[in-house]
Amino acid sequence: MRATEGTFARRALHRSADRSGAEYGERVDEHLHGLREQLDAAAANTDDAERAELNRLRTEVDLHASAGDHHRLAESLARGETRFESGHPKLADAIRRVLDALSSSGI
Repeated sequence: MRATEGTFARRALHRSADRSGAEYGERVDEHLHGLREQLDAAAANTDDAERAELNRLRTEVDLHASAGDHHRLAESLARGETRFESGHPKLADAIRRVLDALSSSGI
């Protein structure tokens, strides 16, 4: 039995979608790694109260990312961006990169 052109096109589209999803996931993971580095750097150079807030954000990021709960991850990051954008601009940039990657993947 021969496959039709439509079947080949559907299979190609499915493989393309699988690759795109994997690429977006890799981008999110890559940016999460950079975010964790920025969270650690910011926590090393601040007072105890702010360090506790940074550690709380790190815990939320790790929890939501490992659970695959990208909506809650995005919510936590949006709050973190607002909270830390003036005092930690590099951290805020790292947060925006993760949010952009999540947005590009449809979250």
